[in-house]
Amino acid sequence: MSYDTKAPAKRSCLGRFWGDYVNRLAITELIILGCCFYAFGAISPIIARDTGWPAEYAFYAVTGGFVVWAMLSPVAGYFIDQGYGPALTRISIILASVIFFVASMSQSQTMLYACIVLLGVCMSCIMYEPTFAQLMRKIPDPELAHKAIVKVALISGASPILIYPYVTALEPVLGWRGLLVGVGVFICVAFFTFPHQALSQTEPNTNVPQESPVQRRSLSVPMILVCLILGASFGLAILAYVLFIFQLPAHLAQTAPEWTWMFMLIGPAQVGGRLAMPLLKKHLKPEGMAYAMFSIMAMCVLLIWATNASPATLWIAIFGLGAGWGVCTVLRSMVTRTYFEREIIGRTSGIVAICVLGFMAVGPAIGGFVFMNFGLSTLCALMLFCTIMALVLLKCFLWQVQKI
Repeated sequence: MSYDTKAPAKRSCLGRFWGDYVNRLAITELIILGCCFYAFGAISPIIARDTGWPAEYAFYAVTGGFVVWAMLSPVAGYFIDQGYGPALTRISIILASVIFFVASMSQSQTMLYACIVLLGVCMSCIMYEPTFAQLMRKIPDPELAHKAIVKVALISGASPILIYPYVTALEPVLGWRGLLVGVGVFICVAFFTFPHQALSQTEPNTNVPQESPVQRRSLSVPMILVCLILGASFGLAILAYVLFIFQLPAHLAQTAPEWTWMFMLIGPAQVGGRLAMPLLKKHLKPEGMAYAMFSIMAMCVLLIWATNASPATLWIAIFGLGAGWGVCTVLRSMVTRTYFEREIIGRTSGIVAICVLGFMAVGPAIGGFVFMNFGLSTLCALMLFCTIMALVLLKCFLWQVQKI
């Protein structure tokens, strides 16, 4: 399977890479993900240190931005289905760049937090779901679309490796205002890396059905409900991961601080999970991979619970939950494409995103409340409940989607 664009036959390796639509989209998403998703989280502690503004308010603003992101996702999906995806992406990139420039000039915390919340508008148009929706609309063959999604996710998953060293290395020189300006400049680069050429598909897979089970090009109430069930399934799995990643480091810092370095395994685990997807795809359908990932995440939670987060076994749970997160970010779009026509893929992906992002947004607050008031055991029970309910709701989705 391959993707090709209208370009001269003889090109260098770099030229072939740069001329490929999917590669350029992946580079664009790498820049966007690092700047819009990770940058404020990395720079906020520096801002709090230099200004005295409460750091926790910045994280509340991030939650507000996630809520805006979730609520506007179906709107972005509607415009993508109308063919305005590329224009929406470019406008959002420009707006995100302006937001960072304005944030760098903030003289009050209110102005800074407003910029963080407003960034949610941009993220609803340029993060994973809208990007994958544009890709799935361009590639009729679901099998090729799935491969392209995995490729974009693999390349863009390297964004934390870029943003955190940037902040660490240049903070003494630039300060937090200079860092925000630099992020704004990086986002401007994404405007030019975003592919403008048409994507032509080669080597179509004739063994994969070209039509999806749901043959409707307008959204009915039952279809919306089915999308919400699918979103809740993946949302609960991701909630379990968010509870883990925000609270377990705090627990480890109290009980065994010398082992906190283990959480660096999260990044390699995400990459490992996504690299394994092509192999899993040979034996499992997208929903089968979802069952497998949710089950692995549930077993990892049980391991944490049974060993009281012992460092001797915690690294296994870190790798399993990290791989689950990495796969789930891609898999929900693959399941959506499998069961809904690509003419409405933007809207269906947007509805799924409402649930997923809603659960992700409330995760830090819920986890903090449960962990601080009831302890690690109750937190593990909540995580296990989330993963089990994810399995139940996925089964409910598969049952309901056949009735539409």
